[in-house]
Amino acid sequence: KRMKQHDERLLGPEKPRARWAWPWSWAAILLTCLYPCAFQWLVNADEATAGDFLPMLGIFLLLALPVYIVAALVLKSAAGGGLFTALFMLGFTNLGGLSTFLKDHFTWIHDRYLLLAYGLLAVVIFVFLFRHKRFPARECCMILCIVFASLLGVQAVRAAPTLYEILTAQRKQSSVDGANTKLQGNKPNVYYFILDEYGGVENLERYYDYDNRGFVDGLADKGFNVSYTSKNTESLYTWALVPNLLN
Repeated sequence: KRMKQHDERLLGPEKPRARWAWPWSWAAILLTCLYPCAFQWLVNADEATAGDFLPMLGIFLLLALPVYIVAALVLKSAAGGGLFTALFMLGFTNLGGLSTFLKDHFTWIHDRYLLLAYGLLAVVIFVFLFRHKRFPARECCMILCIVFASLLGVQAVRAAPTLYEILTAQRKQSSVDGANTKLQGNKPNVYYFILDEYGGVENLERYYDYDNRGFVDGLADKGFNVSYTSKNTESLYTWALVPNLLN
């Protein structure tokens, strides 16, 4: 009887905690999948729009869903399944960057070795969570939420000036009603130039430390209408490169 009362004392506090296990689990999974997508958008805010990263986020979440279902059922723990899935997606979303980093320092490393190590690490983590039922998985999910929410906040603050400039430029353009503009007299010829593969002002300044505003402003002074807010989704979509290669 004393042993039964002792067990009830141990299991009693777990019930209210279990109710909050799945929200923290999916919050950790969501933030883990969201951060790399939002990071790509925020560091390329001058080339992409906010909605450009949503398809990739959807792909990550669709991949995380079956992983979470299987892990939660086998581990019999929503928190354990959420922690495993969040760590699984953390490794999955960083495989490319890790592969590039390792290949730059170790030429003998191949992708298959990295995939094998990633799979073995995932198995080790899963077995650990399976054998340690009392592991504080929910608290680890909370830590992951705090870390990735903080990282998103830092990136948002860093991208705030760029986002503000884009919003200001869009407001200026929207204030000009080109549809109702009527030309008087003879209508001139219109020449539309697309400088293919020519870096924009922000691109050249960021990646090559070259200020090309003199050239662009010179074109504007000669009467050219220069677009400063053109967007390029290739910074987020790899499959957008295929049509350009065939162009």
